[in-house]
Amino acid sequence: MQAGHWGLCVAGLVDRSAGVLRYSSTSACGTRRSWSSSRPSRVVFANDLDAAAVGEADGGTLALLQVGTGIAGRFVVDGDDAPVGHRPSAGEVGHLRFRDDGLPCSLRSASGCAEAYGSWGPRPALPAAAEPSDLPPDVVAEAHQAIGFAAAALVATSDPGTLRIGGGLAAAWGETLSRPSPGES
Repeated sequence: MQAGHWGLCVAGLVDRSAGVLRYSSTSACGTRRSWSSSRPSRVVFANDLDAAAVGEADGGTLALLQVGTGIAGRFVVDGDDAPVGHRPSAGEVGHLRFRDDGLPCSLRSASGCAEAYGSWGPRPALPAAAEPSDLPPDVVAEAHQAIGFAAAALVATSDPGTLRIGGGLAAAWGETLSRPSPGES
């Protein structure tokens, strides 16, 4: 950034045009509250995944699926993040219905979202410090399936050519995410 510019990236639903954080389950400013700041005219206020995707793309084209306390994806073309939709929830593929009548969703008043099965935080059976080998095989299998479901949705809607998976859970589980789940061949 040039002198006089500043940037802030946060985890949550960021309305960049209004400069408002609409929701964040992890923000110190509280949950389910809007947050904004008086800011200079030259500022970047973005979702952390938008910033990560642009950085990972390094001027190229790719889709990035982040798997950690949630599951979300972004698409970058020639180094620029794709325009966001009407609301700041574009790319939140973790909130696609993965299981009918499934586990409750942490963000919506719905159930069965992929995020409830394949991310840390929403599911007590998937604690942040756990290694896959420490968890019941059916929990690991469902987490793999949910993450694969979200990745497939992101690829199907963006046709990126390259898909990268990042985030805290992806870093902790590493190669486990690229191998078949227990019980699969």
